Amino acid sequence: MAPLARILAIAPLVVALALPMPSHAQAAAAFVLAEPLLMMLLQLSINLSRSDEKRVRELEAHGEWSEIAALATKRLSEHPADVHWLEVRGRALQRQGRCKEATPDLAAAFERHLADASREDRAYSAGLALGMCQMASPDLTAAAATFDRLRLLAPLEAEPAYNLGVIRTMQGDTGEAAAALATLELRNAPLAASLRAYMAAASPPTDTSAAAAATKISPDRIRIMEARLDVGSRALQLPAGANWYLASRSKSVVHGGPMQLSLGRNREVPVISLAAYGLTSNGSLLAAVDFSANPQQAYGIGYWNVEDGCAVRNVLHVQRFRPGFDQPECVYLRTIAPAGESRWQDLLQSWGGSPPALAYEVHYERYGNGWLVSSTFLLPAGQIAGDLAAVQWAHALAAQLRPLARANSPAPAITPPLAQAADAR
Repeated sequence: MAPLARILAIAPLVVALALPMPSHAQAAAAFVLAEPLLMMLLQLSINLSRSDEKRVRELEAHGEWSEIAALATKRLSEHPADVHWLEVRGRALQRQGRCKEATPDLAAAFERHLADASREDRAYSAGLALGMCQMASPDLTAAAATFDRLRLLAPLEAEPAYNLGVIRTMQGDTGEAAAALATLELRNAPLAASLRAYMAAASPPTDTSAAAAATKISPDRIRIMEARLDVGSRALQLPAGANWYLASRSKSVVHGGPMQLSLGRNREVPVISLAAYGLTSNGSLLAAVDFSANPQQAYGIGYWNVEDGCAVRNVLHVQRFRPGFDQPECVYLRTIAPAGESRWQDLLQSWGGSPPALAYEVHYERYGNGWLVSSTFLLPAGQIAGDLAAVQWAHALAAQLRPLARANSPAPAITPPLAQAADAR
């Protein structure tokens, strides 16, 4: 099994696209990223008891990453030196978007595996997970060092070259980025095409006058003082380090009922949708977001008549977490040229600046018992450390939003870190 299918297992698969895409997004969407976090049980199961393996598999199937982390912590209190449980806990924390907490566990697992020559594959897997977490924190310097070690450990693998190319692009080192691209072209052509598109779109701009001018547009825009979108008792905490503005507030209804396929007993559930955008200190677009939820619990409704929000074309990654279509839950990631996407035009017009040439669109939705939540983010390419990190970001967002559709008074969902927002702290 290739290392990319072993770790966060992000496996690029060449696909034939049914529809043409905008030129800036075409290369980046030339492959699809499969399930991004395969818990190591395919390899670790031989090192766990049968009951523990079964329990972790059940928790993983339901997305209960916090419970997996808690189980690993309990086992580590009994066996502090168990590298397998360190790795399990690190990956469970990683899936929740808690990479700063996950990094010590993943780093320890990486070093322990490296010390054993028989665990070279496991070392690569743990090191790739570590490097991805360092990118998400973000700590690009540490991530680059980790991927340099992985490049020496496994010279034929493509992921270190791709991530190094992304990191050097974000750091403005065009020479090293080009060198990484040249290496990647020999390893994985679709991934190289994606990196080439990313480098073209995400390189630090030499002229920020257009972005700075955007700060002078629309003086009457509504500032979101606490960088938080609230719908009833549920809230989405937006990244710090930016000025956030409300673009629109709208109402709609969805239909649901108490029983599966109970069409005759459906009733309307009011939904509030908030759209916002964040600007960095120089006026460039940090992110745009649409957040929707029902402000009051729809008591008695457990099944929903809703369209499949993840039925989109040209995705880099899509995953449906729940098998039943009456309580859907899914996440998708795709690359787009925002200027050609009708759904973002009103929001971009509200901002008034020039849309990014290439951006990631991340969508998550869940319909639970009486509650629903949906959110879509538009992230300029430079705010995310490449396609592999974007999949990790999408699942971290999903882990944060999931509780909003299953609890009466949940804590705010925390948006995972973005590059320029982190730099501004």
